[in-house]
Amino acid sequence: MESEILEQLGRNRRLVVGLSLASGVAGLVPLPLTGGVGIGLVRAFLVGRLARRRALELPRGLTLVLAGGFRQPSLSRLAAIGAVVVGTRLAWRRLSRTLVTLLRFDEVGRTFLLGTYFEYYLLAHRRQQGPMTADEAGRLAEAIRRASASAWGHLVTALFRKTVSDVVRAGTFVPRTLWSLARSAMENGEGDSVEQVVEDDVHGFFGRVTQMLEHELSATGKVTLEALCAAFDAAWTQPPLAATGASR
Repeated sequence: MESEILEQLGRNRRLVVGLSLASGVAGLVPLPLTGGVGIGLVRAFLVGRLARRRALELPRGLTLVLAGGFRQPSLSRLAAIGAVVVGTRLAWRRLSRTLVTLLRFDEVGRTFLLGTYFEYYLLAHRRQQGPMTADEAGRLAEAIRRASASAWGHLVTALFRKTVSDVVRAGTFVPRTLWSLARSAMENGEGDSVEQVVEDDVHGFFGRVTQMLEHELSATGKVTLEALCAAFDAAWTQPPLAATGASR
């Protein structure tokens, strides 16, 4: 893989890490269906922001396709209600101290892979100009699902769990802004403020997790960013499921 692509991916790493952790918090919403919807809203927000940073015109409906799909706007309103419930029922100090137990690291890992693979596709595979089409988004979503389902996806989940555990053990508890970040993304609030919170946190929680995660990715032998992207390359070259089914 070209070093330039790796460098480009690193420029948005903190945003991807921050919203990945926010998706793990969104999954804690204690209302039926709401947790999954909240995760989808955070993921759609992440894809939309990455597209904007890469100057890609991505219709709102296609962010939902890439995020996994969920109904709107009724469920987004339910997600906002869930945010209020969690905000009043969970003591933030307790959430901070039991983060490793409560966070849904499987969802955190999947969100991280979604953001990484989406950006990698734009940098390494997309050749056409203009806005993304529905067919392109559908094929991309399928490739991301395939790549994320590989063993590498499980390893990323384990790395996030280890990294966050080490940061919390060192005495760096989750800032109160983590839940605010998740809630803002779920409610599709002011995007610039969400990005600013993450990017300004160079030496705080997001910054430390990002730094440690990058160290783990580069120091853990086969578990490298190159290997993750190679999994996407393999998934992208496979024929779409619809085409495979039609040929049988």
